Amino acid sequence: MNITINPSGINGKIKVPPSKSMAQRSVAAALLRAGKTIIENYGNSDDEEAALNIVRQLGANGQSTNDTLEVISNGKISLENNSVVHCGE
Repeated sequence: MNITINPSGINGKIKVPPSKSMAQRSVAAALLRAGKTIIENYGNSDDEEAALNIVRQLGANGQSTNDTLEVISNGKISLENNSVVHCGE
């Protein structure tokens, strides 16, 4: 069998899987920033969900849709009536 491959241009888009550790750092930074932060290409792993839950426990609002996360924070950490932060595993 003979196969001929001719050179051609490459065209298209790919979406790189999100990094869990970078997503967790981004969520922590969003907690410390006053205002709205939008994080795109956000994953949905257990670790990323745990980070989002921690941010919520510390006083920010976080809402994820598809692969985008929106965090709204006043820039201050507040435990209010909670004395324990649940981090998942």
